[in-house]
Amino acid sequence: MTDRSHADPTLRLAYTTEAGCHVVDEYPLPNIDNVPAPELRALRTQARTEGLSRLRFDVETEVDSSIYPAMKMRDSEEDIDRAFPSSERLEGMAEYLRALQERGLFSNALSYDRVGKIALQFETGDSTATSRTVVLPQTNAPHSTEPPALPAATEIPGENPVVQWETPIPPDEANQLLGTLSQFPEVHPYYMETSFLGHDVFALDVRAPQGGTYVSQATLNACRPAVYLNAREDGNEVSSTSYTLRLAEKVATDPEMRSLLDSVDVTILPITNPDGAQVAYDRYMVDPDFMHHAGYYAALGPSLGDQAEEQDPLYPAATVKPRLRRATLPDIFMNLHGYPHHEWVQYFSGYSA
Repeated sequence: MTDRSHADPTLRLAYTTEAGCHVVDEYPLPNIDNVPAPELRALRTQARTEGLSRLRFDVETEVDSSIYPAMKMRDSEEDIDRAFPSSERLEGMAEYLRALQERGLFSNALSYDRVGKIALQFETGDSTATSRTVVLPQTNAPHSTEPPALPAATEIPGENPVVQWETPIPPDEANQLLGTLSQFPEVHPYYMETSFLGHDVFALDVRAPQGGTYVSQATLNACRPAVYLNAREDGNEVSSTSYTLRLAEKVATDPEMRSLLDSVDVTILPITNPDGAQVAYDRYMVDPDFMHHAGYYAALGPSLGDQAEEQDPLYPAATVKPRLRRATLPDIFMNLHGYPHHEWVQYFSGYSA
């Protein structure tokens, strides 16, 4: 049973031991508005061992203690602790996580298959300069660090296009098309994120072959202009996925368009909002002539685009667009929309797009 009251949020786990004793463990749950982002400070490797033996992250936990009395005059101690968590509180949260993992819960949290241990060092930001460290060992079911792979490539058709033009393209089909298009030396797809509902998000670079195994993104940014095409942020705007994938195919197969890659690099995110795109496709299979506005949104209702600038967004897929913009530093960025949403209206209905 879980008690999530505002005053004292607590996780209570009831179970029976092998000896028949009924036990209830209680773990206070975090109720913090502003947890600082951990910073990677050190890593340790071991000879002849794959992966890392230890990662250490530092978390600065408190503001200068001299302002604490002034804060107490304006707010309650509970609200202050929630906004400016102490080292003791964060250390306790990490200790509770370790205790839960020892009981087989939350095995994927802060546990990775190629990291032996993760150390969290909580440091105060005031003059006391104290630090507390909690070490989380790898669990028996750690999170896999192996990125998802694209579906196996299918044979490139002779005269017909790879990217079909007849029906909306759902996330699985888009990934299948990327696997097929990757057979062209100009097309380079790569994994970015997994969405809230479990759809793998892939982007692709379309560029002239560089003649080497590894490519420096910084060199590409410095040597030639870049275009970033962001498609289908609104999941029911199906045409943007179709025409951006067809563009990648045309650039890779049409000699005249292929020559453009001598002077520009192109990055494409064919489906920014795969959860909404899947909803729109599922509704299309039932009613192919409707707009399916439910697919405009993401998994939990709020628009994915509204989450893109959040430091810790609700939707994992919302991190992809800003990460690609930081990586590619595009000279031209286009957030592409399309049929059947923005300009599909009934004439003389009183609505103006």
